Amino acid sequence: MRTIAARFGAECWYPATRSKLFLLVVSVALSLAAHLVFLRALPAPWQENQSGDYHVFYEPVARQLAGGHGFYLPSGKPALKYPPGIPVVYGATFWLSDRVRMPHETGLRALQGLLTVATSVMVAMIAFENFGARAGLAACFLWSTYPFHLWLSKQPSAEPLVSVLLAASVLAFSRWLSNGRGVLVWGSVCGAVAAFAALAKPFNIGLAAVFAILPWVCDVKCTRRTRAAFSATVLIAFSLSILPWEIWASRTAGHIIPLCTNGTATLLDGITFGTGRNKVQKPPALPRPVELLAKDFAAHRKDLQSNSEVVTLLIAHTRRSPLPVALLFLTKAAVSWYGNDSHHHERWALLIQLFYLPLFTFGALVTRRGAREQRNFLFIATGITLYYWGMTTFVALPIVRYMVPAISLLMVLAGNAVGVIVAAFGWRPVLVKTEVAAP
Repeated sequence: MRTIAARFGAECWYPATRSKLFLLVVSVALSLAAHLVFLRALPAPWQENQSGDYHVFYEPVARQLAGGHGFYLPSGKPALKYPPGIPVVYGATFWLSDRVRMPHETGLRALQGLLTVATSVMVAMIAFENFGARAGLAACFLWSTYPFHLWLSKQPSAEPLVSVLLAASVLAFSRWLSNGRGVLVWGSVCGAVAAFAALAKPFNIGLAAVFAILPWVCDVKCTRRTRAAFSATVLIAFSLSILPWEIWASRTAGHIIPLCTNGTATLLDGITFGTGRNKVQKPPALPRPVELLAKDFAAHRKDLQSNSEVVTLLIAHTRRSPLPVALLFLTKAAVSWYGNDSHHHERWALLIQLFYLPLFTFGALVTRRGAREQRNFLFIATGITLYYWGMTTFVALPIVRYMVPAISLLMVLAGNAVGVIVAAFGWRPVLVKTEVAAP
């Protein structure tokens, strides 16, 4: 595979400023068209909002916020089950919808469409900056038509917002990597945006640590002191951004909580593959030892009230029979790329992922032979993907929905693969200023 990649060379075609603006407009049009066509073609039964958390938590809290009643459920109970990011965004959408006399459902559809388009544009911007016009257009097309990205755009979901924030943090980090300057500015932006992603989805609580480690892996023209300053700035900005919520939530709960109070339930959902939850419509297809282990944890679900209790029981199983526990996490690592909440149509989801796998692989091999900026992006995409994969494997429910934000970065690699292949057949964009990347 590496020999095949070498035959295509590493020539990139970077757009000039005016051409880049035009290409971004094309990216907006492409993303919006894909979103509208998907919604139009989606069968009516599948257009129903299948998010149970939206009806139980996010919508009621958002209505409370829109009405000026704070982070509380209609019952008066503090809304601490999940972080405040999504309720704040939905609450602002409801408030604005009320001001323009628009139904809340219409406002949410507009929000989802806006987030969908914004992510596609940012994916295109990342590709333009690192790989040129061909890769940018290809990445935008691949991401805009990616089935799981489109599926999440049909209903209120946290992943589109997280995808936007993740891409924005990568752009800020890449700007610092380009010359190693602006430590305080780009480090603060990167840390703050990563904090907003964590406040939208607690899954991202360790994202700032990834951006703090990456400066020591990537090739950046600066001293060790500058790298240390950037890492420290990211962590400080992240901590300061989530601190107001942590103070209020901890005082309200009466004890310190890491972003939300749903951590133990999330950990149990991951180990049991959702077994025992009301919204699971079909039992997951698991190897027999894993199935028995998951059922045992599900049977103790009501007795396990903290993360330490869950970990203690897991350690006890590991000492007694380590192979089923190892098989459990290996199964989670695989299922996280195609699984879903209801466990329906997972074979089709696996086939879809296998279609993109050669592009991801070939794109990574080609990028490894590219210029410094391209190799740096490969480190970024790999580090963030490993983080998301590790979280689905060891902490959260193994479903592809949680992997979608990281897959947006893999689509940039896939776009580079398509761009290199197209270039090998002689296509040259008319609206770009050409430049040959360093080998």
